[in-house]
Amino acid sequence: MPPPVSSAVILTKSVGGNEAAAVFNSVFGSFLGIVVTPILLLVLIGTSTSVPFFSIFSKLSTTVVIPLCIGQVVRNYYKDLLSSLSLPHGTISSSILLLIIYTTFCDSFKASTQSLGFNAVLVMIFIVCVMQCSFLLLAYAMANA
Repeated sequence: MPPPVSSAVILTKSVGGNEAAAVFNSVFGSFLGIVVTPILLLVLIGTSTSVPFFSIFSKLSTTVVIPLCIGQVVRNYYKDLLSSLSLPHGTISSSILLLIIYTTFCDSFKASTQSLGFNAVLVMIFIVCVMQCSFLLLAYAMANA
């Protein structure tokens, strides 16, 4: 799954939300963004752009839509067998999503045209941690006000 889709599912799952709705909204938003973004650029800025529609649609389809459809078919035909095995589906699902995010992260550094040094990565990690703590403290302060 693309990172926005998998992170939406992880966050929705962590708060006990509807995971299927999160997947649908993320995939639908991704497909819609492919069409709407160039149109908005043309209307608002007056600049046209070319988007590799086929490449994006095929990548989204192979990473999200096709596995989702296969999973639904397998679930319908083997529901009794899968429920009798009592597998830890939640743990398996979370592990796979974590693996997808990790591989996406690794691929972004592998395919990067700019070289990031060790110090740059440490600075980014530090900035992210400081921002996370700041927002957490802000949320805490607002909740207790």
